Formats: sequence, structure tokens, C-alpha cells
Amino acid sequence: MPYHPKACTLLYGVSCLLDAVDGMAARALNQTSKFGAVLDMVTDRCTTSCLLCFLAAGYPRYALLFQGLISLDFASHYIHMYSSLATGSTSHKTVKSDVSRILWYYYNDNRTLFFVCFANELFYVCLYLNKFYTTPLLPTSWIDWLIHTFLGTTAAHPEKAWRLIHAFPGWTNLIVWFLRQLTWPQILAAVTGPICFLKNVINVVQFWKASKILVGLDLHERAVARSKRE
Repeated sequence: MPYHPKACTLLYGVSCLLDAVDGMAARALNQTSKFGAVLDMVTDRCTTSCLLCFLAAGYPRYALLFQGLISLDFASHYIHMYSSLATGSTSHKTVKSDVSRILWYYYNDNRTLFFVCFANELFYVCLYLNKFYTTPLLPTSWIDWLIHTFLGTTAAHPEKAWRLIHAFPGWTNLIVWFLRQLTWPQILAAVTGPICFLKNVINVVQFWKASKILVGLDLHERAVARSKRE
């Protein structure tokens, strides 16, 4: 992973695509099993956590954040899987809308599930590739053209642009510097970042709802045990 970004990205992408179709293939061939469901969930978590471990090392300032994402990912999926088995559900993807509407949309719509998972993994991959690809995407001439187009000026009559630059020199220099540093992994990361945030919100909701289910089961079992003693 630290030395072969192209090969790593290719293999990681193939792994994610195969993960998207293995469940459909198992259902189509009537080969679903509890072992397969658990293995699918575990391998997904291991794959993502390996990439997050690299990001924690590659971005040491945000290492604690990536460590937290690993913990949240493992914890939310484990407790969700356990609560599904404890309640006798045939699959951890069987979630009713009265339990959580966001989880219901996430697990019962294959397109939503695929899109959110794909964008989430793509965001992490873009952060990974950002450590290797540093060539700016936009040439300087394109940046000048964008500035003039945005301000409604032309290269022959840039008075409006210069007035704005003199009025806000710090902000203008910052924007120009940012555009000159912008790479294609950063652009894709900016697009997929909100979806990654949504995925982790879903993880939090999943952990919370599964915890409530397990607490409810504990309370019910204790009430049954007390009634038998009485």
C-alpha cells in the first residue's frame, strides 16, 4: 500500500465491486447462509480498516479521527449483527421502518446501499491517492480564465477583477493558491466527503438502535426471570 498506489487502488476497487455482487449471487443461487452473512460483514470491515490505518499514518494530525472511524465501523456493525441474531432475524439487512427509517432506506434499497458504500470507500481511496498525486489539475491559464469568467471581466478589461483583488487581497490570494494546488483526488474527495459523513451518521444510528434492542431484550429476560421466581 505505501509503494504501489495504482496496483493497490485497482485491487481495492475490484474487491469492493465483488463485494457488491456476492450477496446477489448467493441469493440468486440460493446459497445464502449465516456464515456467509457474517463473513461478508467481517471482510468489509477488515478491508476498510486497513485503508484507514494507512490514512492514520499518512495524516498523523487526523490519526485520532481515523482511529475513531475504525472503532465506530467495527462496533456499529458488530452490535447490529448481534442484535439481529438475538432477535431471530434471518439477515442483518432486514430492518423495519418502525425501528429506523434511515436504516430501512439504507438496507432495503440496493441502489442506496451501493451508492453510499461506493462513495464512502471512494472518499477514503481519494485521501489515499492524495498522498501520491500532487500535480495540479488546472493549468495557470485555466485559473486566470475562471477568475475572469466568475467576475464577469475579460483579460483586456480586468479593472473589476483588480478592484476586488485590492479590496480583498487575503481571500483572493487564498482562492488562487487553492486552485493552483487542487488535484483530481482532492476534487473527488470533496464530492464524496458528504456521503462519507452520511455513512458514519448511519453507523451511529445503527449502533444506537441495536443497543436499544439489546437493552430491551435484557429487560424482557430479567422480567421473565423475576416472574418465574415469584
